[in-house]
Amino acid sequence: MKKIMRYLLVIAMVLCMVQPAFAEAPITVQLDGQNLTFTDAQPRVIGERTYLPMRAVLEAMGVTVGFKDDVITAARGSKSISMTDGSTTATITRDGVSETVELDAAPFIDAHLRRTYIPAELISTAFDAAVGWDAKANTVVIVDTEKQVAAAIEGKSFTLLDKLAAHSDKYSKGIWTGDVVVTGTVNLNVDMSEEENGSDEMRLKASIPVLFSFQSVSQDETDIEASGKLTLDLLEITEFTRKLIGTNGVTEEDQAELETLAAALRENGVSFGLRYNEATNRLYLNLDLSALDDGSGELPSKDVWYYLEDDENGRDTEDVLEGVKHFDYTVLLETILSGVSVDDAKEGYPLFKAAANGLAERLSDSGFINSGDNYATSVSQRFGGIIATLKIAMIMKDDVVTACGFDLNVNGNFSGEEGDKLSLDLNFNIDENDVISGAMFLTLGEEASINCDITGSYTNSGEAPHGTPPEGAPLVDLITILLGEE
Repeated sequence: MKKIMRYLLVIAMVLCMVQPAFAEAPITVQLDGQNLTFTDAQPRVIGERTYLPMRAVLEAMGVTVGFKDDVITAARGSKSISMTDGSTTATITRDGVSETVELDAAPFIDAHLRRTYIPAELISTAFDAAVGWDAKANTVVIVDTEKQVAAAIEGKSFTLLDKLAAHSDKYSKGIWTGDVVVTGTVNLNVDMSEEENGSDEMRLKASIPVLFSFQSVSQDETDIEASGKLTLDLLEITEFTRKLIGTNGVTEEDQAELETLAAALRENGVSFGLRYNEATNRLYLNLDLSALDDGSGELPSKDVWYYLEDDENGRDTEDVLEGVKHFDYTVLLETILSGVSVDDAKEGYPLFKAAANGLAERLSDSGFINSGDNYATSVSQRFGGIIATLKIAMIMKDDVVTACGFDLNVNGNFSGEEGDKLSLDLNFNIDENDVISGAMFLTLGEEASINCDITGSYTNSGEAPHGTPPEGAPLVDLITILLGEE
């Protein structure tokens, strides 16, 4: 009996020694290449999702964390987020513009430790940081994008991009009339059968001519009036569906409805109106979808104008337009860097930093190639299985940009599945006479492609625009519609 007890004691001692090896490995959090230290609340995994102690991680990023009246807040510079314990709804504010977002997982408060925990990806959502997970190293990798961009551009000159921005800004002074026309074709090659290898009779092969026109008038950025129209010719689609009448659930009535719709889209198309008035700080949108009207009464009236304006949640229409109208190379850098993966604890941060430095160098003055009056540069970045390249070119005379052009090339696989290949070539130019030209070629796998030409011009003249809808027109808050509040 004593011998048996001795063996049991030895086994127990061995189990005690090896138990830590079977315990859940601690989670490491790496910020900009350095591991963070946690004094009390530790990172944890709940339901295959990683949660981090909010205060410890965000304060290490220079974020101010607060808690008042059950509202959890975090702010840094022009970015902030507010949320409540257990809720997947949060409000994120950037540069004075607020939006409500749905989180994949809710933050929670550990009652015992009195610490707030947030899902790791929330750091990316709120503060645009790059967040990755290295499963082998059991490490959450965080790279502070804003900090890395600031470090990358430090000491570099961006006067060429500033002059390019000044060229764009000239269209915001005085009255400018813009006229753009896009003509092209949408090509389809889709197997409509339910079988894996359908017959040729069930393969839709169609070319759809497309015409899009857009006119705009702006005055000193205080008032904008624009309108657009899109027409499509669905003739080849109706010819295909006519062959299917009596099969695949296609009836004579279905065919008649489709041909009526096709005729409306070809002859009348779909139109929209857009207006902005600085005094009211409202952006207005009007839609004419009468070509799609099937008599059900579900389509919005073409007389209604939808508006977006400031409200108590901080939505600022002027800030939204500022972000669109003015070029910011730091935003461009942050956008490109959003595609850099940091899922490797050893290589993630160094690769991200190298990418930031390389992109900043290519966009700085020293990155441009100069030949006479011509200046050009290019940047490339991988986004998952896709590689994107942006080329920027400009003509400079008397130290002022007089013409510019942009080329965007995107190639790769957008889903990881065979056949889901993406190819995009987009070219856009404005010459010394404010004439617009360009082209786009887009291919989505073997099933669809789009090719079109872009022509147009800007004219520094015209009548002052109407920045508000016609008097007496019905007005509806666009946000209430989008949120389903009305």
